Amino acid sequence: MHQVTPTGWEALFVHTTREGGQRVISRTVESWDEEGYALVVEEKGGRLRRAVSYSNFHTLRSLAGRPGTSSDDDQTATRALGETVPVPAQ
Repeated sequence: MHQVTPTGWEALFVHTTREGGQRVISRTVESWDEEGYALVVEEKGGRLRRAVSYSNFHTLRSLAGRPGTSSDDDQTATRALGETVPVPAQ
């Protein structure tokens, strides 16, 4: 089940396993910067960082319409690698 997020979005990252397979890890989008980039919390240091700055960033996904999410936006499309997302209206 997806957790409630402040923005209603999550960033997806692809990790390669030791066996050569891949697994997808999601991280909560905490905020958007002034240019519209999704910000996630760094695992080391705890600072906000652009999701697209990670080499294994894959896409952004809206959690709208999914049980347990905070967004009431009906947008469910994913965003392509490196694509900026407009800052949602407050």
